[in-house]
Amino acid sequence: MISSSTGDAATLRRDLFYRINVVTVRVPPLRERMEDLAALVRIFLARRKRAVREDALAILRGYHWPGNIRELRNVIDRAVIVEGGDVITPDALPPLEGELVATAVRAQWTLEELESRYIREILRQTRSNFSRTAQMHEISSDLGRFQCRRRVRRRN
Repeated sequence: MISSSTGDAATLRRDLFYRINVVTVRVPPLRERMEDLAALVRIFLARRKRAVREDALAILRGYHWPGNIRELRNVIDRAVIVEGGDVITPDALPPLEGELVATAVRAQWTLEELESRYIREILRQTRSNFSRTAQMHEISSDLGRFQCRRRVRRRN
């Protein structure tokens, strides 16, 4: 029997733990073995007869992968759907958390567009509460609501 746990062995019942704990193999998270990332990406793409550009791989290497291989596979599946050609480019990758600056540079966003996207993300987190969004950025409430709405509308 093969079993896995994301938690500590102490959270399992002791009798169950001793029955299944014959051999323990620790598989480190993807962020601790980034040298495997390129091979994993190529394996996921091989079934679809696709390739990946080096600059796209560089973006993937810069991410910390909290969702491990499942998250990587989802990102690759999305890139295959979005990409029109046979080679995955950086444009097909979703904006990965922690890669906002690289995404902005790659997509050649203006500062206005970056600000708008930032405000929209904060609005998403605050469930479209313009006053709270303005408060989070230390803008006076009335002016802040107006500025947030105006900046988001300008980009839509």
